[in-house]
Amino acid sequence: MATRSPSAPPPNLYRRPEIAAPPTVGGSLRLRMDPFPAARGAPAGIWWPYTTNLTAELPALVAGLTAWLNDTGHELKVRRITVNLSAWTHVPTRTEIAGQPVRITWSGTLDPHITRIACAPDERTFLLITLLVLPPDTPYGPGRAAMARGGGTSVRGSQPRTQTQETQVPT
Repeated sequence: MATRSPSAPPPNLYRRPEIAAPPTVGGSLRLRMDPFPAARGAPAGIWWPYTTNLTAELPALVAGLTAWLNDTGHELKVRRITVNLSAWTHVPTRTEIAGQPVRITWSGTLDPHITRIACAPDERTFLLITLLVLPPDTPYGPGRAAMARGGGTSVRGSQPRTQTQETQVPT
């Protein structure tokens, strides 16, 4: 699991780091899901990506969400992800993750700290999942505290989950 140095300089919230390789391969997906959000449209989970490189972050997110959906008894697949374009670098319009096509859309009016995921068994019916997104350069202490307050459980593949586990992304 990647950790942040406590002596690192304060994060630059306006700089979008470039990255050549996916940072989460072999690492852990920082995602917590609440199967019972407080209200319709309320965030169903919290995601703390490692970078603003959406292309690099998507495989781990889609794998974790798919595992969580299957664990909750839903045979749903991630079909579409909507993000605020200003919050991400390397944003594809379509991608294929684990043999599954995923359409990427963006909106300038969507809060940069929100990501919406449309999941469906087919192309006609959708379940919309809203995730709160912590900025990648959030310091470790506050980020970990926000993840703990996020409610629900950490996503962990298809194995039993506890409050303290994080997903190990297959390589």
